[in-house]
Amino acid sequence: MDADLSHPPEALSRMIKALENERVEIVVGSRYVAGGTTDGKWSWLRKLNSKVATLMARPFCQISDPLAGYFALPRVVFERAEVLNPVGYKIGLELIVKCDCTRVAEVPIHFSERCFGQSKLGLRQQIDYLRHLKRLADFKFGGWSQLAQFCVVGASGVAVDLLTYALLLRAAIAISLARAIAIFTAMSWNFVLNRRVSFSASRFGRPIVDQYFFWLASCGLGAITSWAAAVSLSFFTAFFAEHLFIAAILGIALGSLINFILARYWVFTDEVG
Repeated sequence: MDADLSHPPEALSRMIKALENERVEIVVGSRYVAGGTTDGKWSWLRKLNSKVATLMARPFCQISDPLAGYFALPRVVFERAEVLNPVGYKIGLELIVKCDCTRVAEVPIHFSERCFGQSKLGLRQQIDYLRHLKRLADFKFGGWSQLAQFCVVGASGVAVDLLTYALLLRAAIAISLARAIAIFTAMSWNFVLNRRVSFSASRFGRPIVDQYFFWLASCGLGAITSWAAAVSLSFFTAFFAEHLFIAAILGIALGSLINFILARYWVFTDEVG
């Protein structure tokens, strides 16, 4: 619980009583369950920030107040977690996910304005919260989380590619050279973001120069796969011969999957060398 009296100590007895039920794995002092309230002095911006942050935590648990800092759990449940490494102050959410708590009890509380100290909420804490959610997503969903991040980075790379291409054409650069530079720029952009986002936990497995070389090689194989798939479908299948863009999209999807597999198990491997 917070030591600034924003969490009511008198709710402890109700929380401990809830833990007497052996089916309960963790109990949370909740602002948003029926009967829970927040201080009336909250600004609309603080309320909006809280609601958005709560919605972002929905993929990890389905309770009303997943970001509550007022909680209790038995030691046997706490010891389920092999590694705890929260970023920021949302320790309760970390425990719910890492301890695999599916049976959560929520006790309504009134969340008051702090009596002592100052609020920790700021831009840095909001960035830390996003980093925390990324870590939890990697833990809970594994490769699917990395694949989703890889696709988001790839989409941003398409924008970089097209923007670079347009600027080069505007500068009267030859089309063939402009395309080559734009593609290389997008590949480099994707490498930097994937290293920092999609595969951040493994980015120090190899020297960055080696990773960059392997990345370019893996992207080359993905590009060849994409091209071969699209061309083969167009030449040998009547449907795709009439729908060239669908063939191209399928080729891109296959090439992207090849890129992801190579990136995860070859470029950003935890092993050195």
